[in-house]
Amino acid sequence: MAGYNNDLDYTLSQYAILTGGANNTLNNVLPGVSGTVLTSNGVSAQPSFQSAPSGNFSWNSTSASSQSCLVNNGYATTGSSQQNMYLPGTAAIGGEIKLSNIGSGYVIQPPYGQTVNLLSQTATYPSNLQTTTANAAADLVCTNANTSWTVVNNEGSYTQGIVTSALSGSFSFADFVYIKANGTAWGCGQNAQGELGNQTVTSYSSPIATVAGQSYIQISIANNTTIALRGDGTAWSWGYNGQGQIGNNSTTSYSSPVSVVGGFSFIQIQTAGNATVPNGFSAGLTSLGTLWMWGTNGDGNLGTLNHTSYSSPVSVVGNHSFVQFSLGPTYAYGLKATGDIWSWGFNSAGQLGTQTTTSYSSPVSVVGNHSFIQVAAGKTYFLALKIDGSCWGCGLNSAGQIGTQSTTASYSSPVSVVGGHSFIQIACGGFGTSYGLKANGQIWSWGMNPSGQIGNNTTTSYSSPVSVVGGFAFANLVTCSQDTEGQSMGAWLTNGQIWSWGLNNYGQLGNNTTTSYSSPVLILNTP
Repeated sequence: MAGYNNDLDYTLSQYAILTGGANNTLNNVLPGVSGTVLTSNGVSAQPSFQSAPSGNFSWNSTSASSQSCLVNNGYATTGSSQQNMYLPGTAAIGGEIKLSNIGSGYVIQPPYGQTVNLLSQTATYPSNLQTTTANAAADLVCTNANTSWTVVNNEGSYTQGIVTSALSGSFSFADFVYIKANGTAWGCGQNAQGELGNQTVTSYSSPIATVAGQSYIQISIANNTTIALRGDGTAWSWGYNGQGQIGNNSTTSYSSPVSVVGGFSFIQIQTAGNATVPNGFSAGLTSLGTLWMWGTNGDGNLGTLNHTSYSSPVSVVGNHSFVQFSLGPTYAYGLKATGDIWSWGFNSAGQLGTQTTTSYSSPVSVVGNHSFIQVAAGKTYFLALKIDGSCWGCGLNSAGQIGTQSTTASYSSPVSVVGGHSFIQIACGGFGTSYGLKANGQIWSWGMNPSGQIGNNTTTSYSSPVSVVGGFAFANLVTCSQDTEGQSMGAWLTNGQIWSWGLNNYGQLGNNTTTSYSSPVLILNTP
């Protein structure tokens, strides 16, 4: 396993595994914290260290084997403080990540739809593994490449795994981009502003690679702008940049990747916008929970208590700490470790979930005392998933996209999707279509369907979930970035194939045609 940057907020004594024969960096260690590098039998391998004023500690391993680093803040370790540890997302499929000294009663929760093995225990999301012995050693066996998990305490605070899997892809209204298992970015579709990243503005109806030299773990596209995340946490963007959504202190568009300024290390990125204006904005979340945003801000959607646009990252006000976020065309949502959702921006149909239609330029909490594990923004609405698999929605419902078996105009507080369904992942299409993935691999969809994006061989809209045809057992949903006009959808099989359906006017379904399909077709060049 290669060396990695292990971003941890150490509030108690903890071990982190340092990779043998590689440079290792522990970031965000509290300034002045002491620690010791240990050999596998617990003997000190070098003198104890003090972290630098910056809070970082670097160690170059001279041993061929992995060693552990004990970081101790000097306080008693008997408390039950929140101890969220984002494990490195660099292991290959089937590889192991060892985490020592977790403590008794701690919980390990797998990411959506994946399985984690802890010693003799096995769990598939949404089930959890729980340590039974103090200082228990945990062997986490990867079932997907480039995946992180979250370790949480035993006081009922469940946070979702941060999925930075190679299964990362995104549809916009006219394009599709995705990442292969080797980290290369590919795309197809309109490419009007160079959003496919191959230094052209030529359209493609089958996938082509972005310019060489970069390896990514996450990607998002909306309104002719693409943003991607590298394994080192840096964000890179290309395509349309009229409002500074690329994040490099300019409004110049680019047809190949440029880095987002600021030296940030993110664990999640996304871009969104309104294709009919057009405009756009982007965001990145750090491992400490800080959300940084940039681009257009006409509706207060950057959460900065103003309506000023920015071409470089600015932090959302209020000292909030999020574990996941989702962007709509002109609004945003942040999910906290407690399960609370906070929202800000445009609120014309009550999509902020505050029981009002008042817009806000800083975060406000969604009403109802709900506890969610995922949030997904849609066109003037959002969906949220609970740990029991139930899906809830709020906002515009004119096409039944909330899934209440009605077309009630809108809801300004969350209501549940009908049918008693249990999902492990949810997504919202850009044009008012909703999707839920079940543990058995079935996808169910509801809402708008003018281009067959529901995937049941019709173009009929539905106000309650119906299953996608074909008998597929999918592993992961493609993200539908929000730019108001997207009418395409896709999903992965476990073998890495991506299947897509819906609108295909620019070749965004990637099957070398511009014919739309109301049932899944295979995207070429996958895996």
